[in-house]
Amino acid sequence: RQVLLGSKTRLRFVLALCGAGTTALPPDRCLWMRLLLGCPVLNSFVSVEAGGMVTLGEAPYAGETSQAFAVGRELPGVQVELLPLKLPEDVKPLEVLGSRKAGIELGTLKITGLCTDEARIGIIVGRRNRELFVY
Repeated sequence: RQVLLGSKTRLRFVLALCGAGTTALPPDRCLWMRLLLGCPVLNSFVSVEAGGMVTLGEAPYAGETSQAFAVGRELPGVQVELLPLKLPEDVKPLEVLGSRKAGIELGTLKITGLCTDEARIGIIVGRRNRELFVY
């Protein structure tokens, strides 16, 4: 970066990675982008059904694979409710990337907020305390 821009150049921007859970980048790639660009890298979940960006948080720079799916907390004005998964009785409980061991509760999303009264998103998400994971 110093070779390209000079040692005294300070970039004043933030890179926001927006996408669904399946587009999550591994922590080491987020770290690589931060080092190369010299700016904070944020990770978000974008929901078309709910009218746009729902969460935004600092992208993980190290850690286990499940951290690549962490998308932070709800944005101001957005409420996210985790709805229980309704699986048939003969189906084993669902686990994604060791979510049960990590204490991550799985479900689907109900979003109320900025651009819609209510939207239900049919993807698997997880919650641990206030942190959201999108798979």
